[in-house]
Amino acid sequence: MSLKARKSGRSGKTKGSETNIADTTQITLPLQRTTRKHKLEEEVEDDKPQKKPSTKRANTRGSQDYFMARYAEDQYHQVPNFRVNDTEGLVYPVEVNKNFIRPTEWAKIKKPGIWPNGAPWPPTQTSDLTMAYSREAVCANCRAHPRDVDCGCEIEEWQEHQAVTWRDNFELREIPDMGVGVFALKDVDARVVVGELAGLLRPSTHKASGSAKHYECKLEIGPYQDVKQQPYAYIDVWKYGSWTRFINHSCEPNTEFLEARVGRTRLLTCETTQKIKAGRQVTVDYGEGFFESDNKCRCGTKSCDNPYQEGDSADEEEEMDSADEEDEM
Repeated sequence: MSLKARKSGRSGKTKGSETNIADTTQITLPLQRTTRKHKLEEEVEDDKPQKKPSTKRANTRGSQDYFMARYAEDQYHQVPNFRVNDTEGLVYPVEVNKNFIRPTEWAKIKKPGIWPNGAPWPPTQTSDLTMAYSREAVCANCRAHPRDVDCGCEIEEWQEHQAVTWRDNFELREIPDMGVGVFALKDVDARVVVGELAGLLRPSTHKASGSAKHYECKLEIGPYQDVKQQPYAYIDVWKYGSWTRFINHSCEPNTEFLEARVGRTRLLTCETTQKIKAGRQVTVDYGEGFFESDNKCRCGTKSCDNPYQEGDSADEEEEMDSADEEDEM
């Protein structure tokens, strides 16, 4: 998942076609107000041991915090992460539907040289890092012009709606030899924003290891500059993340991650690049360098760059034994 997202509102090529997000159709998953309550970022407990989730709540909705995946007809179970080691058991990823920070991780981080005058540093809340500035991206909710950051859309309402409705449109399923993947329950049109990649925002100095390093993605912070030193944070979805963390790689993907905004908040959205029919797996391209050497791709497409062959070593299982020490449970 250590992929690079491109910015919405700017032209960029997908395989076989060239698209411009500003010219795409209106999203078909409209914003609606909702009263259901979800876990807020302030309530996420930092680095506390997880209790094994109850298996009695094995249903499609799952518990409030943990994900459910279908492994057989009408049979579901809670989704564990990879095994860290034999003594500590399984790590269960916790569902969060918006980015959050741990202020202590940012307290001693040096202020970026191009940080706006008067903008808070070090950040003490998520919005200090995710402020959207003018001329950067279309709004993922209303498709307002990149220059119109005052379009009136509220990130809280948009995220609340996404948190409630994603299970109406998608489902997590176990896939032999691939772990858990995301499948469409309904037909989804091309150029539809289907969700957000959300998790723990960590400083660029954070160094993950083992399998944890594959569960992070860069999000640029501050005003966009034409410089190589554009500051960024990592969205870490190893232990806390939205449902989009389960989207598998394909060399012929049907979605892409885009740097976008909702109102005045910057975020990474997942947007379809083609129509996805009900029952099809949702996929994304993890980017160059992810599958190389002994790390083989299992997407099975004709254009696969580094296909898995029978007899290849499952080095991904070896990597999983050395997860980031600070993130182990």
